Amino acid sequence: MAEANPRLAVFACGNEGGAGDIAIIPDEVNRYNIGKRCWPLLFFLTGVAGSVLGQEYADSLHSPHALAMRLRNKVPDLVTLPLENDLQFGVGPASATSNTLNFQPVIPFPIGKSWRIVTRTIIPLEYEDPAGEKGAPGKSGVGDINTSWFLSPGYASNEWKWGMGVVLNIPSSSDTLFGYGRWAAGPTLAVVKQKGGLSYDVLLNHQWSLGSRKVSATLVDPSVSYTWMSGFSLDAEAQCTYDWEASQWTVMTRLGGGHVVYLGPFPISLELDGLAYPARGPADPHWGIAVVFTFIQRK
Repeated sequence: MAEANPRLAVFACGNEGGAGDIAIIPDEVNRYNIGKRCWPLLFFLTGVAGSVLGQEYADSLHSPHALAMRLRNKVPDLVTLPLENDLQFGVGPASATSNTLNFQPVIPFPIGKSWRIVTRTIIPLEYEDPAGEKGAPGKSGVGDINTSWFLSPGYASNEWKWGMGVVLNIPSSSDTLFGYGRWAAGPTLAVVKQKGGLSYDVLLNHQWSLGSRKVSATLVDPSVSYTWMSGFSLDAEAQCTYDWEASQWTVMTRLGGGHVVYLGPFPISLELDGLAYPARGPADPHWGIAVVFTFIQRK
């Protein structure tokens, strides 16, 4: 599942579209030629999924089902590199379109035989259409880098897993449009329960600013998913962020599915989600589409 980030968006990708593809796509999506761009992706995913049928795995830890379940763990024992592309619409009062490519490496470091430190980092590359006339250049740049460090036991107790530590916001944003632009830090906690194909988890954190400009924000991010033995999964998530300075909730819900497949000897996860904002601030989007490619280090 993708990492929590209340300001998500994506780079649209693809070629010129044909009339038959575009006819069923809303106007605001159509100008990015999403129809023409997504069909090759769907055929690719279908072909890759078919290519792994009948494949044998060295052990149960590396089957698509096992890898998918391990990815659902917020404090995993796997090195992964999720690349999340989010395309969001209706941003702010001018109903702009925003795009973000998030690099989200997850790296566990073992400490002896019983514990590990797990780092989760979000590095966003941002683009947003101008909040004004059509044809004007949009803004692009880097957002704030957010990194979390969890101390987690390397074992499960009754299928429960957990990790606690600190979250740090690094003011790397090139524009105030793309982040706080302030140092912020606070505690973070992840709790995961897995049994069979079901996975329940919640991620909590709170960040306070370390500078003169005040930042105080709480994240509550619960999710649930079910994974079949084939490695296909369905998931639902609600990223709830409360801005204490603005007294404002932002709730982003996401619903979608994913599949762990093998490209030769290399496992990857492919995921497609729909995004909606039942509670939003004045600068937040109305809805969006997320595509996530996760590269998994097999060990």
